[in-house]
Amino acid sequence: MVHEAVPGVLLSSRPLKRPAPTLQQLAAALLAEFGINDFPRRSEAP
Repeated sequence: MVHEAVPGVLLSSRPLKRPAPTLQQLAAALLAEFGINDFPRRSEAP
């Protein structure tokens, strides 16, 4: 892997509780590891 082309690497020794098939879903998956399951909060429609 060319280190200049990869801005960061996330390694885990176990599977995530919530799958993160895309980068956009990674934050929610990481927070789920710490028991925060309602991210991102969904606002009520007016």
